[in-house]
Amino acid sequence: MMAHSDSPRSMARVLRRSCLLALLGLLCLSNVLVQGQGTSTTTTAAPTTSASSTATNPATGTVSGTATGTATGTATGTATGTATGTATGTAPAATVSRSPQDPVSSLTMLNPKASSQNPPIFPIGVDIPFSWEYDQYLLLQPTNLTIEAYLTSSPTTIVTIGAALPGTTKNYTWTAASQKNTTNPLLTAMYTLRIFDGQVGRNGNPPGGGGGYLVTYTGLKFGMYIPEAYTPGNQLNPTVCATCEFSKITNDASQALLPVLMVMFVASLSTLAVMV
Repeated sequence: MMAHSDSPRSMARVLRRSCLLALLGLLCLSNVLVQGQGTSTTTTAAPTTSASSTATNPATGTVSGTATGTATGTATGTATGTATGTATGTAPAATVSRSPQDPVSSLTMLNPKASSQNPPIFPIGVDIPFSWEYDQYLLLQPTNLTIEAYLTSSPTTIVTIGAALPGTTKNYTWTAASQKNTTNPLLTAMYTLRIFDGQVGRNGNPPGGGGGYLVTYTGLKFGMYIPEAYTPGNQLNPTVCATCEFSKITNDASQALLPVLMVMFVASLSTLAVMV
């Protein structure tokens, strides 16, 4: 009878000891959580500059934008800048057998791809390669080709990319870096690429009805922007924490949680031993 009366008391003492150990573990865990709230991280957005679209430095972020507005009237203006770059490629062989009823020819831009939703964006100061192909309706090889870019919002502001290029040209690399610090520098804005046959003109009026001639191309819109220099976090206003490290927070939390886990593990073993 005495053995039966002592057994519940012994089990009660063991359960109280297990509860105390579990409570100690919870107190240690709450202390770790309070310490973790004292450290924060700060995220800063990369600087952006926009003109008819939003352009973000590709080294630090993502750029997107859509050109808006409709240009009307006759393209006029004076091209500025010096044409620089390298032209390569061969156009289809010229044929003189044509009639005014023949369809006009056009070109398709291969690189960069034209996109109204996500137009290509380039930093001012890098070389930009262009490549295209002609369709099967080209019967009269261009006398020469002119490549230029004009402000989408102001068609009379023209930048010459390549002038008097061979009519067989299908690739051209624009050394836009050479126009970064000129008297008429490139702007942070959206531009429209224009490629035309010297005999047809930039306004796209082929002689003799136009059959077999290459019509003026204006299907590619692209953005240009000036990259901003890197600024350390401690020089920003307000400053950004330069010593916060996620790895340090993780290590400290792991070291503090280890005793808590050990206490909880021992308490669980003690409870299981009593129940068995």
